Amino acid sequence: MVGPSIHAVVILGTVLVPLAAVGVGFAWSLQRLPQVLGFLAATLGMGSFCLFLLMPGAPIAEWVFPSIGIIIAGLFVKNRRAAWALVWVLVIAAGGLCANAFMLRTAESGYTSFPASLYEQLHQAHLANVANQIRRQYPPDHVLPPGPVHEIAPPVEIPDYEPTTFSSEWHTRLTRLYRATKTPGVIWYPGGPVEEGAKNLQWKTSEHTSGG
Repeated sequence: MVGPSIHAVVILGTVLVPLAAVGVGFAWSLQRLPQVLGFLAATLGMGSFCLFLLMPGAPIAEWVFPSIGIIIAGLFVKNRRAAWALVWVLVIAAGGLCANAFMLRTAESGYTSFPASLYEQLHQAHLANVANQIRRQYPPDHVLPPGPVHEIAPPVEIPDYEPTTFSSEWHTRLTRLYRATKTPGVIWYPGGPVEEGAKNLQWKTSEHTSGG
């Protein structure tokens, strides 16, 4: 697996290199169109496979850019041998980029392309689960002090979960990859009767828990 920066440079190269080759020797060749369409079908097939496997965070530029490069190289590069060699390289590059894109989307990579809204839904679902447990363990008028739920309400089972924050990098618009950083902390109970307090649970990082 290569990092997202190199990954993005390779994506750009799949269009820039064919354009450079056209600059060296340009010639429109409609006779190559049937073969070009065959190679194009291969990259579009990769794209369909990506979309099928990983919605909505599927790789897109990884097969769209090589497809554009194939059209440029196949139809406009003057030297026939150079054109077909470049087309083959672009098809292989598309496959490699798609495979690398999937590896970059694993938890171990530190990046994600899934929308932050999905993580927010997961975040809220965990808080709702803990809130329901508190309501089951204590009567509505029972008063709990402010503090971490695992300390003030030991019977409640805390999910093995950490909220995720996202940051864009220079390649994000191209790769759709955001750096994902997990933030250790605790689920915080604001204090007061369970009926109201369970509605206002929040995740707090360790540096924000000392003062309540």
